[in-house]
Amino acid sequence: MMKKLVTLCLLSSYLTLNAFSQIASNRPYIISKLQSTENSQGHIQIIQDKKIDELLNKMIEKNSQKGTIRGYRIRIFMENSQVAQQKAVAARSKFLDKFQDKMEAYYDVKAPIWRVYVGDFRTQTDAFRMLIQIEPFFPNALVVRADVDYNKL
Repeated sequence: MMKKLVTLCLLSSYLTLNAFSQIASNRPYIISKLQSTENSQGHIQIIQDKKIDELLNKMIEKNSQKGTIRGYRIRIFMENSQVAQQKAVAARSKFLDKFQDKMEAYYDVKAPIWRVYVGDFRTQTDAFRMLIQIEPFFPNALVVRADVDYNKL
């Protein structure tokens, strides 16, 4: 009876470790990197349902195809009027005259509203740092969430 119990325990341990090693080999890079033991700095073991890895891989693939991530931009102009287009062009030109080296400016038109956004920021803190420099020229400037091109970050 004892031999059977020991054999059963060893077999279940082997199967568990074997299954875990197969799951770990299909894990996203970030998970594999966290679990690696480089320079003897310790070891992190992440135990989770394999469906989480599948969902994470799908999200990574979708984001890489999309080319953008959620980030921040600064809105320097927004208006709804008959002359909004001319004012938007003027605001963008004024911005590029002062900050052309630092970032790009984008139009967003959802008729009849014209908006001008500037920059591509990963964090809100980075956007606010730039906002401080922009506010003297555009006092109504505002940091907003936006999809930004991660290649420009």
